[in-house]
Amino acid sequence: MKVPGNYNDLFERVDMYVDNSLPKEDEHDFLKQAIEHPAASRHLYAERSFKSFIKNNLPRKTVSPEILSSIVQKIQHD
Repeated sequence: MKVPGNYNDLFERVDMYVDNSLPKEDEHDFLKQAIEHPAASRHLYAERSFKSFIKNNLPRKTVSPEILSSIVQKIQHD
């Protein structure tokens, strides 16, 4: 979502926060800013809700131990 002005950075930080890629030392300041800006708060809520929906509603395929072993062996030989 592109927003005019300095909000772009804040919205990018929302995405980083939800993806757990925002540095831990920046989280407190980010959350304070997000609370102060209603649009950022809505975006944060929407992103968290979407991530939760995906995590809880999409089935995860399991990988057999043989395939995992094969992948590990291939990585070790490269």
